[in-house]
Amino acid sequence: MIPHYSKPGAEMPDGTIFVAVSPSSGKPFYTIPKDGPLDINWYEAIEFAKSLDMYGHKDWRLPTVAEAELLYDNREIIGNFKVPEERNESSPGKWVDYWTSSEIAGGSYARTWNFNGGKQLNSPMKSKKVFIRLVRG
Repeated sequence: MIPHYSKPGAEMPDGTIFVAVSPSSGKPFYTIPKDGPLDINWYEAIEFAKSLDMYGHKDWRLPTVAEAELLYDNREIIGNFKVPEERNESSPGKWVDYWTSSEIAGGSYARTWNFNGGKQLNSPMKSKKVFIRLVRG
């Protein structure tokens, strides 16, 4: 059940941020207040999420594509997402992509969500290094 005071971007008592009701699970989901490690490949992201014990929770994961869209839609009120101006020599380019948990058939590719234009990208190789924002719930 969603606490009556929760709205996207609301800080929960445990320090996590309420995002919305997940279109994937039909349950509330939450995010951490800041991104995980910068420029991480999909395999590293999965392992990082599995090993994370933060805010009293150990069930962190990458968002589904639908959840990544909600993170994007609520990015200003959730806060602390990367923007193109924050990229540097170690992460050049104008695109700010975030990994999702959604894999593409064949196993070498996974979907990302682009935070510049708010669209799903279907073909990055899992070895590509992009950003992560973990969720739970």
